[in-house]
Amino acid sequence: MLRIEHMTKKYGDKTAVDDLKLHIQKGEIYFMGVIKPVLTWTNELTPIKQSASVMITMFGGFGYTALLFIGYMMFPGYTLGYMLYISIFIVVNVVAGLTLYIWLKTKGCDRFAEL
Repeated sequence: MLRIEHMTKKYGDKTAVDDLKLHIQKGEIYFMGVIKPVLTWTNELTPIKQSASVMITMFGGFGYTALLFIGYMMFPGYTLGYMLYISIFIVVNVVAGLTLYIWLKTKGCDRFAEL
């Protein structure tokens, strides 16, 4: 059995536990600070929401890689050489990323504010 005696705790003028006496019998195990999960329907949806974003990330990465490969095979990537093709792919991605960033900083913030 867990027994606590003389437990002082203050927050005004600090202190936060001063005379704590904690008695635990030999052979007993206690997990201090562990909170049991509350499984309501909102908490049960959390893994689904998290797994959806993970799935989108994984398949998005797979699709991105497939796009790189298909572009290399269908367009003149093999005639340009691998390094030139990858360099063009990187430049296109940087330009697309900067365009998206600029749009999000200007019009994207305005659209979000309208919601």
